[in-house]
Amino acid sequence: MKRFFSTLGISIVTAVLSLIVYDHYQERSQKSVAENSMPLSVVPTNFPTTNSEALETDFTIAAEKTVHAVVHVKNTSVSRQPGNMMELFFGGGAPRAMIGTGS
Repeated sequence: MKRFFSTLGISIVTAVLSLIVYDHYQERSQKSVAENSMPLSVVPTNFPTTNSEALETDFTIAAEKTVHAVVHVKNTSVSRQPGNMMELFFGGGAPRAMIGTGS
């Protein structure tokens, strides 16, 4: 019985010390509000466009030149990774195909 109480006492002391250390190193969440000390001065502007060619941009020529330059890549590899703990310890399992695509 004496051994039981000594083990129980050591367990309680260890638990209390663990909580104290955890509380000491735990970061406190602090809310901080950033206040702007300088007022912003905003002046609304409207700049008229004088270049009419910029408004009438036609991308069909660029699209026709680049449509055949696009490459689609598809990679397939076979892996033998265990799917669950039984396959990890006892082997087996079917090979799995991993497919990656991109352009």
